[in-house]
Amino acid sequence: MKRSSGKTIVLGLLAGLLVLSSLLMACQAAAPTTPTATALPTFKLKFAIADKAEDPHGQAAVMFMNGVESRTQGKVDIDFYPGGQLGDWYEITEAQVTGGVDITIGLLLPQFDPLFNILYMDYMAASYQEAREMFKPGGWLTELVGKRAEELNLKVLSFLMTGALGVSNTKRPVRVPADLKGLKLRTPPFEVDRLEYQNYGASTIQMAFGEVFTALQTGTADGQDNGPMITYAYLKEQTPYYTHLRQVYEAIPLQVYLGTWQKLPAEYQKIFLEEAEKAGAWLNEQVEKTDEDYLKKMEQAGTKVIRFDQLTEAEKQAWLTTARDFWSQLSGVIGKAAVEEAASRAK
Repeated sequence: MKRSSGKTIVLGLLAGLLVLSSLLMACQAAAPTTPTATALPTFKLKFAIADKAEDPHGQAAVMFMNGVESRTQGKVDIDFYPGGQLGDWYEITEAQVTGGVDITIGLLLPQFDPLFNILYMDYMAASYQEAREMFKPGGWLTELVGKRAEELNLKVLSFLMTGALGVSNTKRPVRVPADLKGLKLRTPPFEVDRLEYQNYGASTIQMAFGEVFTALQTGTADGQDNGPMITYAYLKEQTPYYTHLRQVYEAIPLQVYLGTWQKLPAEYQKIFLEEAEKAGAWLNEQVEKTDEDYLKKMEQAGTKVIRFDQLTEAEKQAWLTTARDFWSQLSGVIGKAAVEEAASRAK
């Protein structure tokens, strides 16, 4: 019986190892490579809102945040500051423009860019569904405003509707624009609001929202415009009359500081957009019911409520015609092209 030499055995082992190594490399090359969270960087982000966590916007914020953290396997870790812990609406948005806050559901303030006044142009939409269409991802208003927001270092992910606005006052029921004549209405510091209410015949007073309750109580102001939820939550004791005119379907953006957005890998950006769209769709589908729930609460608290659908066709048309005939006068504030775009979309 012949015995193999040690040298022959070693050479055989080496040859076998080379074949095995080649097979393993071939298998690895053939297998598709998919990026995993472990291969991507980590981020610690700050998310601040003025609303409470249990409010509708707070719930949408938590939905978005949980979705992002789950899908990135915790690589995006978000610290949440609800309830105005980092300031009111204006302060949070101002902080975000300079990178002090990464994410917010906030405001696109007209003082940052006059174009944002278009968000408060009356009767661009005639129904909740029309409003959902213009505020959805890819909707004409979302695209128009989103592009301009990027010039201010803000990336709009989606719009979250807060509801349809109306007018409260301490003097009398309001059914047509002429009923506003002689009333002193508080408006936010948006030029479009001031001009529109003066066009309806009211006189206007611009003041911070925190001053409105006392102004109504003392008679400095006779009324104000807000949605049912805000009016009920903060002003119900000073709201004997409320007309849900639905002149503006208010929506505010879920937005990210552009500097933060540009640091995110494409995989994370996709997740952010998808989760923001989910949160927006969830909230926007229920906003009509939320408005009606708060209108009923206002009635139970003693407010005499007039819903838009309770107006006669002539009364409804009086609001639409008065508002839309005035649109051309707003071109100098908003911009001619933007106003013409809105007019071309109106139904």
